[in-house]
Amino acid sequence: MQFNNSGVFGASSGLTFDGTTLTANALTVTNATTLSAGTANGVAYLNGSKVLTTGSALTFDGTNFVLGTGGTSGGFPFTQRVAASGSPVSAFRITNGSDSTFDVTLQTSLASIGNGIGSLAFLQAGTEGMRLTSTGLGIGTSSPGAKLSVDSGATGLMSIFNSTDANGGYIAGRSSGTAVWDIGTAKQALNVGGAADFGINVRNGFLSLGTGNTERMRLDASGNLGLGVTPQSAVANNKWLEINGATALSAYNAGGVYAYSLWGNAVAGKGINGGKASEFTWDSNSGAFVWRQTASSTAGASLSGSVSVMTLDASGNLAVGTTSTTYRLNVVTSSGPYIASFYNSNSSTSQYNVVLFQQAASGSATGYIGTGGSAVSNASFANNFVVGTQTSSALVFNTADTERARIDSSGNLSMTGGGAVNFNNNTGARPGSSGQYIVTADAGGFYQQAGGSYYLVTTTGGNTSDATLKKNVQQLSGALEKICAIRGVNFEFIEEQMSTPDNGVQVGVIAQEVEAQYPEIVVTNEDGIKSVRYEKLVAPLIEAIKEQQAIIEQLKADVAALKGAA
Repeated sequence: MQFNNSGVFGASSGLTFDGTTLTANALTVTNATTLSAGTANGVAYLNGSKVLTTGSALTFDGTNFVLGTGGTSGGFPFTQRVAASGSPVSAFRITNGSDSTFDVTLQTSLASIGNGIGSLAFLQAGTEGMRLTSTGLGIGTSSPGAKLSVDSGATGLMSIFNSTDANGGYIAGRSSGTAVWDIGTAKQALNVGGAADFGINVRNGFLSLGTGNTERMRLDASGNLGLGVTPQSAVANNKWLEINGATALSAYNAGGVYAYSLWGNAVAGKGINGGKASEFTWDSNSGAFVWRQTASSTAGASLSGSVSVMTLDASGNLAVGTTSTTYRLNVVTSSGPYIASFYNSNSSTSQYNVVLFQQAASGSATGYIGTGGSAVSNASFANNFVVGTQTSSALVFNTADTERARIDSSGNLSMTGGGAVNFNNNTGARPGSSGQYIVTADAGGFYQQAGGSYYLVTTTGGNTSDATLKKNVQQLSGALEKICAIRGVNFEFIEEQMSTPDNGVQVGVIAQEVEAQYPEIVVTNEDGIKSVRYEKLVAPLIEAIKEQQAIIEQLKADVAALKGAA
């Protein structure tokens, strides 16, 4: 019995069952459920002739479903076998028939998963973690902007590259198959250091770093570094650091000689821009620091043979304006009038500007030259220029390396070698205009110039008093009365009021008493202190004696007359 094509249930000779065996034309099924024909585990299907058929190309053993020959593989519930070689075979496809297709493709040593129409997304726990589009692979993003785009979201760490190689790992960059750069451990990238060191290697070109789409630094293939500028071409045995086309540092190493240079507006021994170019260099051969600058302000001017600004040699000797370091400080200039300046920029009136000279040897002198403001503690410096010593040593003056004069610690001035002291003029012995005085250490003494000639004012023999040099000569009168108004006294100087006091009891007069009678022989200095020109008291004393002698003579005559009358 069966349902025919019209849906009527009735008997059929094509399908019979005798209670034990079910027969359908060539197919017989017994109660042992064993088919007498077909392939073991083969899946039955209608072939091209619409005949129910089984075969080894499609098998199912109750657990594993296999496409192709060769049986199951690795316990996978679904396996498709393809030929060992040949074109790729689409082993699995899911499609909606219009705008989306998912393929699993197999080929020798290759398996691929692809979407022939749209993007391929990978999800974890229902959340997309990665997407492959026609642009590239996006991790953490569904819209990759490059072949690989990574978006870590709120997580700062974007990726980790790890290698268990003893030398660490690295990433290599290629251009058209040619190696260009390597980034990773220094051992892998540059074959230096170890797995704990980081290295960046550019195989043939330069390494460039920038900000704001602008190059800021370049390390060229020779190891020269430019900041804001392309470094100059390589110079033999030198490495350069060039900054903004205006400054450079260089290191030289050849034949055991090392040199380090700082260049201003210059590099590789030449000026870069207009204006002066300079070089500061130290080398291990001489141990000297040398500053040089170009004589010309023309761009490209060579520093070879340039002007030496300053040299500090290995012994600490400093030369300015010359390369000669013969002395501890050697300063040379071709312009003037001043060769050096010492300036104290502190405007306080209590500040000094002093250069101190000291010697390490025991007992040596300490001297100084300098100035001071009006309120300095040492009054001798107040608005004065001072040359002096701090010790008891004398202040000595030399010419032609020979001592000519000295001031000792007590303030005494002495002269040697036949010199002269010239007041109000410094042009030589016995100079000056009318009225000036000089003191010579030769046989002359103290001279005054008058009318182009020099006249002895005071010597061991006396003062100049030639009648031919005098006019308006008048004899003194009333000398005895005036001399009697002047006291001769003993006294002692008040030491704290004397810059160089005499010691002990003195003999003299009182200047104010002399001034009241003869003001012309008293001198008052700028501090109001009065001095007496003692030598000029001789003339009043002569006239006083003469007046006194006239009185005596008159008394003698009067006495003689009285005796005659008696």
